Amino acid sequence: RVSPTVRRQLPKSGVTVTVPVYKRTTLPVSVSFKNSPLYYIDSPLSITAAPSEVNVGIPEAQMSSMTAAAVGTVDFADINAGINTFTFPVSKITGMKITDNIDTVTVNVDASAMTSRLIDITTGDITVKNAASKYKVTVSSADISGIKVIGPYDNISALTADDISAVIDLSGVTLKTGTQKVSMKLSCSDEKCWIYGNYKAVIYVTKA
Repeated sequence: RVSPTVRRQLPKSGVTVTVPVYKRTTLPVSVSFKNSPLYYIDSPLSITAAPSEVNVGIPEAQMSSMTAAAVGTVDFADINAGINTFTFPVSKITGMKITDNIDTVTVNVDASAMTSRLIDITTGDITVKNAASKYKVTVSSADISGIKVIGPYDNISALTADDISAVIDLSGVTLKTGTQKVSMKLSCSDEKCWIYGNYKAVIYVTKA
């Protein structure tokens, strides 16, 4: 056990403190993915890690269900064609206690079987949603020249601008009249392809 677990009563205070039980085990390193294209949910990209496994202390109640040590999350927007390296500080890993004497875990995500292609879209291809009703919003410019799409060669080759979805979601954005730069969410209709990088657009806001 990494730490004994007991219910203890502090002297004279009458306060009962519950100390969680942690058990020690060795688990292979894994990561979770976000913004994954549909195909890679069931067929994820392969990874290698250094170290490949870690000694951990985990809550006793999770012992039977935890089969890997998830050290962090990788966004598909950060995965380029080729080998992609991500470093996760041990101090920021939650849900377990890594007992090895290490500061970081390095994970390589293998997208070496993929290729890339640049696709242009126009401002007319961009959808704006959830703008406050008192404002009128138009897209005046955007980082839309050379959007980088990653995927298998055959799939990439067949793509056109019509396969790229570009959305500006203004939920939670404080609008003001004039121009302002906002984030733009891009996705690809092909379930084996994804957009690499982050993109912004300049919108022009007027009173409705």
